[in-house]
Amino acid sequence: MGMGVVIKDDNNETVFTKSDMVPRSFWNTNNVAEHIALKKLLEYFIGKENNEIYISGDSQMVINQASGRMKMKTGSYVKHGKKTLALLGKIKEKNDVFVRWIPREENEEADALSKKALVGVNRDSSWVKV
Repeated sequence: MGMGVVIKDDNNETVFTKSDMVPRSFWNTNNVAEHIALKKLLEYFIGKENNEIYISGDSQMVINQASGRMKMKTGSYVKHGKKTLALLGKIKEKNDVFVRWIPREENEEADALSKKALVGVNRDSSWVKV
């Protein structure tokens, strides 16, 4: 599975991209990849303060969990989800964070990066406007 992250500034200019691959295994599901991608995106904001961070993603489950509208249940994604939500909590201490779900068709750049990871070029599924 591939995952892609795109971070844009207020002028819609790309300031960071990440493309990576989650090795195939019984435990690595799409939900695992989506949580890892969000964590990679959030890592960009470690140490940054006083920003408005807008996160758009095409995984309804991950976006709903990040917003607190959905609880994590069971599955291999939970350990990754807990790490992601803990990091989100730290980022929210010093920044305003907004999340929203978007259809995959509106997430083309991150989707393209996730596909590149599958063929070994670049490597990481969601984008942020900062």
